[in-house]
Amino acid sequence: MAKFNTEPKLYKRVLKRLGILTGTGIVIGGCVVATISATSLIADRANAVDAPAPVPLISVAAVPAQLLDGYDVQRSFAGLTEANRSVSVSFEQGGTVDQILVDEGDIVSQGDVLAILDTGLLDAERHTLGATRSAVSVRLELAITTQQRHLALRNSGNISQQSVDEADAAVNDLTAQLAQVDAQLATLDVRVAKSQITAPFDGQIATRAIDEGTALSAGVPVVTILESGSVLFRVGVDPRLADTLEVGSRHRVEVSGQTHDVILESVRPDLDPQTRTRTLVFSFDGESPTLRQAGVLNLTQRISQSGFSLPLTALKEGVRGLWTVQALVPDDAGSFRVQSEAIEIIHADEARVFVRGTLQDGVQIVEGGTHRLVSGQLVRLLDGSV
Repeated sequence: MAKFNTEPKLYKRVLKRLGILTGTGIVIGGCVVATISATSLIADRANAVDAPAPVPLISVAAVPAQLLDGYDVQRSFAGLTEANRSVSVSFEQGGTVDQILVDEGDIVSQGDVLAILDTGLLDAERHTLGATRSAVSVRLELAITTQQRHLALRNSGNISQQSVDEADAAVNDLTAQLAQVDAQLATLDVRVAKSQITAPFDGQIATRAIDEGTALSAGVPVVTILESGSVLFRVGVDPRLADTLEVGSRHRVEVSGQTHDVILESVRPDLDPQTRTRTLVFSFDGESPTLRQAGVLNLTQRISQSGFSLPLTALKEGVRGLWTVQALVPDDAGSFRVQSEAIEIIHADEARVFVRGTLQDGVQIVEGGTHRLVSGQLVRLLDGSV
């Protein structure tokens, strides 16, 4: 009896589940059909629209990478203008300065008196020597008279030959004394002349180190004279660069903002012990600047090194601090494909760099605007590019 009552309930549950499954399958089938229909409709509409026009290739400017055997470096060296001749004038003997006739900045001519020592002692010595000479002259006159008398007496036989010889000796002795006094007077004249100093050449007084009343020893500088008219430029340069310069070659220096043409006059063979440079001396060809002015000598140094000279704008920063350039590889369609090449910077200035790396001689290198490009991108050359 219990079995008969449970069978209808079970039957109803089975029918209910079958109905749910059937409804679900119908819904899923409808969704699939709708999806397929929508996809087909979208595809048909897409095919009915015209394809977009191809994106035009970017135009880039390029320069050929030419393999070079070296590069030029502009070198600048600081120097100073100076007089062709300069001298610190001093007295050759000691004494007290009586007069200083020039001051700093004065223009002097060769032979002009610059300073004078006190000659009071020399004047007193001259008076002494003058009196001595007068006394010797008087004694010499007497000796000559005595000599003549002795000769006359000897001829008459009234005097011995010994007396005549003594008279001759007295004359000779006094003559020698007179000559000695004259030599002392001549020496005194030289000392008086040396008590003043004169300008050895035309020039200008640069420094005055002594004032009147100063007691000096011989050789102490009194004034310094710089020769006027002839100005030189002295500068120390790298010894390796100095070896490449020839005497007589022309160069340029900048002094006080003005450029002057100069001629190399000499190259010192030794090294400056402090700067380890070799000294070059230049003369000015044309108008010369003033003395004691700082200037700059500009020279071009050739460095032997294989590499490529490229515009600074061609560089692009790579990974890990490296630098790259973008080379252009031609393809069959007449366009170019961008290819990154690693490089090493050897030298750089304001506009160009000298590099070495994986570049091939003659390859086209993008000149600028490298931030717009990536490796593998197709581009075309800008009209007018080499």
